Amino acid sequence: MFQQKLAELELPEGFEVVIEPWPYGAADLEDGNTRFFQGLIFAQDTRSGNPDSNFYAYPLPLIPIMDAKTKEIVRIDEPATGGVGDALKAKTHLPTVVDHCQTSEYVPELLPNGTRKDLKPLTVVQPEGPSFTITNDNLVEWQKWRMRLTFNPREGLVLHDVRYDGRSVLYRLSLSEMVSL
Repeated sequence: MFQQKLAELELPEGFEVVIEPWPYGAADLEDGNTRFFQGLIFAQDTRSGNPDSNFYAYPLPLIPIMDAKTKEIVRIDEPATGGVGDALKAKTHLPTVVDHCQTSEYVPELLPNGTRKDLKPLTVVQPEGPSFTITNDNLVEWQKWRMRLTFNPREGLVLHDVRYDGRSVLYRLSLSEMVSL
């Protein structure tokens, strides 16, 4: 199903598809205990030969949704491309989907004019050691801040019991909640 949708797009020569898997957030009640992943799809310009070339500049309007347990694609979402008058459920892109995109690189050797020359060096040095401590494997203390830091496969980074000067600020915050679509 995904390969069929991808074949409808016409990528220029020298472009490759990049898929970035993301947890799909909380399951709907009717889905039961199923966990989904969404694949954010981009095209990477490989003509420079640099593996770090920025593929985020070339988003593709396909989002395959995969059942994490069965490893099967359950549907393909086709989001609007952001043009004026885009319908939410209609195909709004041409097959030559990256023609309107512009290169936007971050790697210094790929920048057309190189990096800025007007900045002085920034050197971070802590000759007496760091200002924070990490104890009990996940308790982080820094100045008046105190929090627990954990990671899990579904949500990524999770902050627990975040306190400032003894006052509770957050009970629990996960990276997936901070960036969910």
